Amino acid sequence: MIRTACFTALCILACQGSALAHPPSAIDAKIAGTGVTVTVRHGVNDPTDHYIKYIKVTVNGTKAEERIFSAQTDGSRQLVPFDIPTLKPGDTVTVEAACSRAGELQKDFTVK
Repeated sequence: MIRTACFTALCILACQGSALAHPPSAIDAKIAGTGVTVTVRHGVNDPTDHYIKYIKVTVNGTKAEERIFSAQTDGSRQLVPFDIPTLKPGDTVTVEAACSRAGELQKDFTVK
């Protein structure tokens, strides 16, 4: 009985850290001219400990810019403006974001 209780408690503690780690939930990009404002949704309790680790922007498959972070804008999101001088209508902008603990998310946008 004691072994079962100890094993159960150990399993709960081991899984707790991974349960709190999660990928970004959504990516949005507002594109105006050569400006791309990226919002990555990622709800956390402590944005200095659990945060968006990086955001990478590619245009038509070529890396345009990447930013690495050590904290998140706030407890719900990471908000970052990018300036991409070569951006033009019809381009495909891909935004990739990764959590500092686990998981990534990627989304494509078409420049209008």
